[in-house]
Amino acid sequence: MVSVDEWNKFTAYVAGFYGNCSNYHNFGHKKFIPEINEETFSKILYSNPLYNDKNACYKEVLDSYYHLVKKEIFEIGHPYGTINYPEKGGITGYFGRDLT
Repeated sequence: MVSVDEWNKFTAYVAGFYGNCSNYHNFGHKKFIPEINEETFSKILYSNPLYNDKNACYKEVLDSYYHLVKKEIFEIGHPYGTINYPEKGGITGYFGRDLT
C-alpha cells in the first residue's frame, strides 16, 4: 500500500517524464528523479493489475527491462545528472557523426 502523497509524486514524475520525453528537463538538460524512494516506485509498478493479467505483456516487459533502467531512473550523480557526451562528463542516448 502506498499513500496518496506517494502516488501523487509517482504520477508527477511520470507526467514530467512523458512531457520532456525523458527524465531530463527540456531546458538546461538537467535530470529529475522521482520524489519517492526506489522501493515505493517499484511497489507501484508491480501493483498494476496488468502484472497478473496473462493476456497483457506488462509482466514480461516489467520483468525484462525494469532492472536494466532502474539505476538510470534514480541515479543523479556523475555522469547521470546531465545530458552530454561521455567525454564531456555526461551521459547521452543521442548519436552524432563523430561517435566513437
